[in-house]
Amino acid sequence: MTTQNKLLLTNMEIIHADENFGAALTDSEKESVVERYIQLSFDEIEVSHICKWLGIWFPNMTDRKTNQINFFEYIEKGKKYLEIALNYNDYTFFSETVKYDESVIEKIKEIVK
Repeated sequence: MTTQNKLLLTNMEIIHADENFGAALTDSEKESVVERYIQLSFDEIEVSHICKWLGIWFPNMTDRKTNQINFFEYIEKGKKYLEIALNYNDYTFFSETVKYDESVIEKIKEIVK
């Protein structure tokens, strides 16, 4: 699968995808805690390709190989957080909560369509 930014994920499988990932919040959700996530597996690629695609840099990780990625969207009282976990064969070797804009969410949603 190739995205608009030329990220190639071969043999990609969607392990889990909340259908409302990245969706606008309802009025009741704006005052509560909302958790949504997407988990993907694919043939191994260098982390640098994920970084370039998302526009988010993970220092000291770019030469590592990854074959799974988890996107965990956490929204608390309207404040949005995105945790990205990079895995290799179910071993999480990197996890970080990042600041992001809606373009990052749109890129993630595009890949699971």
